[in-house]
Amino acid sequence: MHQQLVAVARHLVKFLCCLWVTNLLAQEVVPPIPNDYAQVTSFNYCTNEVIIQTSSIGAFTTPGNEIILIQMNGAPREISDDQNHGRHLNDLATAGYYEIHSINQALTTSNPGELRLRFVHNIEAVFDVSQSVQVVTFPKYTSANVSNAVTGQFWNGTTGGVVAFQAQDSISIAATINASEAGCQGGEVQPDFDCFGISGFPGFDGTSLDNGGEKGEGSGDAWAQNGRGRNGSGGGGGNDHNCGGGGGGNAGQGGQGGLTSGFFCSAGFGGFGGDSIPSNQGDRLFMGGGGGAADVGNGNGTWDGNNAGNGGGIVILSAPTIHGLNGQITARGASVTQTTNDDAGSGGGAGGSIFLDAETLSGTLTIDARGGDGGDVFDVIRCPGPGGGGGGGAILTNMTILPASFVVDLSPGVNGVNLVASCDDVTGGANAGDQGKVFGERILSRMDIPFQPITLNSSFLPDTLCPGDSIVLDASATSSHPLIWSWSDNASTQSTAIYQPSNSAFFTTTISYEDLMGSCDSSFDVLITVNQALISFDQFPEDPLQIGDTARVTANVASSEPIAQWNWDIGEGFISSDSNLLLVSPLYSRSFCLDAVDEEGCLFQACEFVFIDRILVVLPGAFSPNGDGLNDVYEVFPHSNLQVVFQKIHNRWGEEVASIDGLNFWDGRWQGVDQPAGTYLIYIVSENIYTGFRQAQYGRLSLIR
Repeated sequence: MHQQLVAVARHLVKFLCCLWVTNLLAQEVVPPIPNDYAQVTSFNYCTNEVIIQTSSIGAFTTPGNEIILIQMNGAPREISDDQNHGRHLNDLATAGYYEIHSINQALTTSNPGELRLRFVHNIEAVFDVSQSVQVVTFPKYTSANVSNAVTGQFWNGTTGGVVAFQAQDSISIAATINASEAGCQGGEVQPDFDCFGISGFPGFDGTSLDNGGEKGEGSGDAWAQNGRGRNGSGGGGGNDHNCGGGGGGNAGQGGQGGLTSGFFCSAGFGGFGGDSIPSNQGDRLFMGGGGGAADVGNGNGTWDGNNAGNGGGIVILSAPTIHGLNGQITARGASVTQTTNDDAGSGGGAGGSIFLDAETLSGTLTIDARGGDGGDVFDVIRCPGPGGGGGGGAILTNMTILPASFVVDLSPGVNGVNLVASCDDVTGGANAGDQGKVFGERILSRMDIPFQPITLNSSFLPDTLCPGDSIVLDASATSSHPLIWSWSDNASTQSTAIYQPSNSAFFTTTISYEDLMGSCDSSFDVLITVNQALISFDQFPEDPLQIGDTARVTANVASSEPIAQWNWDIGEGFISSDSNLLLVSPLYSRSFCLDAVDEEGCLFQACEFVFIDRILVVLPGAFSPNGDGLNDVYEVFPHSNLQVVFQKIHNRWGEEVASIDGLNFWDGRWQGVDQPAGTYLIYIVSENIYTGFRQAQYGRLSLIR
């Protein structure tokens, strides 16, 4: 039975090996350099595009291909005159942010080597182009086979430092994927002018060569060139005189650079190790920080120092299955391998970052993101400071843990030593870096919110109003960002606005979004027409009229739309008419009003006042019956349209002293007797000869003797 099981197992192994070999034959071989790189010079968040500068335009022009948009540094640093100088602040800003995008459109510009890349999904982060933003192609294979060494462009301060590819089915690794020493650049040694004073230079930042070695490049927001203060993850330079440079940092902090000891110009100002990255959530990836350069030179123009080590680069692999076939992925920091004679040692570079995004990790695979070793020194007189070791790198994966069959090395670089046994402390206080880290359950930062440019849809009905009417203007819009609404005259901050315009006018709605990315907007103008009508009247005969006169009132309407209906108010309610002409014979002064309705149903109102002269009969105020032939009788004078029916005159006691028919006069007597001088009341009734309308009238008269 045992022999049968062994035979079955052998056959099964042979079958699986044949199956895997068959699968390898069907796979695409990953080329030695699978990526292209381009510098991002600007962003346009309104059109969801970046402007890139590249010598490989063709690598970025295929719609649907994916790229990695990544900011390489730019983390704010602590600026203080103590050992915390150069550490990261709690907020890393957008340093290390990356986003995976699909190309929607690639447009050339008039500038050579310039391309506008528009993406399918939203650009989410607010990248800072002043802090080294680049795009890296992210090629996708059906099944990828790493059968030969794969590497990428070393980081040159603008582009590079990333090796990345993906597969639809699987990635098989039988060779080396190498991003070692491809990350942040180590500081370069520069000769100074011997001692800075007696005890050396203690400063953290500086620009003069007397201030010490050059800092390593790192995650920091600026590359302050000299001094022992760290540059984010970049190691600090060794200060004057002949102190060692600090190691670069990543997941593990870099080691401290060694100090100078001896009888002359000794100093305790070795470069600080590069800071560790405070956290890593998967949406940031960092290259290993470069080591800080040693302080070198003795004032005679000669030196024997070595440049600091570069940090490791970034590797990103994504596939449903990543299978190791005894291959390896390396992102080691560079070691300072040459021994320095008569000068200090520079710091080692930190290990880089490796992201494995897969549903299944299997096989045998070595993952190496070690920190680089600091430089050794050999000097029997001064005992210069050795270099600090680089910190270990970072491994990120969406898995909870890595398989036990994977060999992981995140060890830090060791510090250098002084090889002269006579030195009291062979390390000079130089330290190794800290261990790197594995970050599980991290999500690869693929963008998935489709970009929608601001599109404003406005349908305003009706677009013609009557005076005094209000209109509700309602707009709708689509955008992949929260919107801010504004309307003419600040009528609303919502998508709806209510207007009551008095005149025809253009009304504008504007939508925008404004955040740290900038301001994008779209606007729409709509003409709202307010129907207008100006009404004036012609009257014949003109005022004043007398009772019984007929007035011909003609309405003149200047309107934007034809008048469909004329409604006149003649005192007994409105009447409809098909004419702008009104004939009226008012008995008293009054207004006649017109409601004119146009074809749009708009109502326009105006009134004409017709004045009726209320003096029906002219009543003289006095007469003097003294026989002198002047004003001897009292006589009234009716309007030509009137005839006097009768007159009655009373004295102050109310006694009637005259009753006169028609237009006859009064001679101041009653029943043949002269009436005394005084004031008398007259009551008169007149009649319109055309209408027969009778009207009473009262007055006073004076009889003078």
